[in-house]
Amino acid sequence: MCIIELRIKPYLVDFLKAMYKKDQEIIASKNNYVGIVLEPILQKSPRKFRPSKNTNLRIKLTQVDSKSMKGSKDPRIYNYISDTGIKQFERHIDKLFDQIFFEFMSNSVVPNPDAANGYNKGKNIIQIKECIQEFMNKYKLDPDHITFDKLQKSYYRYKALKKE
Repeated sequence: MCIIELRIKPYLVDFLKAMYKKDQEIIASKNNYVGIVLEPILQKSPRKFRPSKNTNLRIKLTQVDSKSMKGSKDPRIYNYISDTGIKQFERHIDKLFDQIFFEFMSNSVVPNPDAANGYNKGKNIIQIKECIQEFMNKYKLDPDHITFDKLQKSYYRYKALKKE
């Protein structure tokens, strides 16, 4: 068992904890997205490496047995992520967050047929607000880490791009 610690955007930490947390750490294995994204960016630890104390995410790298070890990095040896690797990991998790958020919203928001004619647009806006709040509750997103307005703007941009 090996634990790596890193710092990423706080709302992504909330999101990952809601999806993958077991005990105190997020479990990364070859069978989940976190493990799949981490494996190519794991490196051997530099000789004089000192772990940072300014971290907000703990990830437990699972041991792989010798049969399934082919092509996998041993976490006892490969347990370091460079700053570039951390940024790459954060981008992957951000994309996963967006994908799940947009899918959640697309499946939750029911189009208001009257809104196209200019009637009852407020009804659709209320429904969007409720869906965003439901998403924030489901993934335990702290409003101090990501604001309702940011999610709302992101959803409207996504809808606009989808229309084009």
